[in-house]
Amino acid sequence: MTNEPRMLKGEVVRWRGQPDAQVHFTRADGFFVPFSVVWLAVSILWTVAVASSSTAPRLMWLFGLLFVAFGVYGVIGRFFVKAARKRRTRYLLTDRRAIIVGPSGVQQIDLPLSERTAYIHPNRTHIDVVFGAEVGPTAGLPGMASLRTYANTGLDFFAAIGPGSPIAFYDVADVEGLEDALDSFAEGAAADRE
Repeated sequence: MTNEPRMLKGEVVRWRGQPDAQVHFTRADGFFVPFSVVWLAVSILWTVAVASSSTAPRLMWLFGLLFVAFGVYGVIGRFFVKAARKRRTRYLLTDRRAIIVGPSGVQQIDLPLSERTAYIHPNRTHIDVVFGAEVGPTAGLPGMASLRTYANTGLDFFAAIGPGSPIAFYDVADVEGLEDALDSFAEGAAADRE
């Protein structure tokens, strides 16, 4: 694997995986898909109205095209970007860290991995795991955590302007393998406390 992170001395990889590029929708798309369709329709109508007006400045027409382009990205383009990113992303879970190797480099988090949130998709074919609490310069600021809703939607750049994308494993098909690896952390943490 390219960009394989360097393992620490004595570190053991407990699980390897990747996101399923065939999973396109998230829970947040219940809002984003209709919103994007409405955005695109209004942008097209506004741009056509401005273009057909003889008194409107040309800059208004170009401004409308920018909104149409963003609408097309929201309705269709973001799914292609998301699938391409998933094909180039790998996840590793070691006995010390959660690591993501992706197009933007290597992300990792060192913490008790019991500090995580798991969401198993309703049909139990995939799992999402978000590690850690909110971090970064906007941690604790009201409203900024809501920008994380954009993570794994193809609109991830909105999360980047706020608190940043969380360290998370999204759309993993190996539900049992990842759950087993995560459970071994909980068992290890319980043994350490005794």
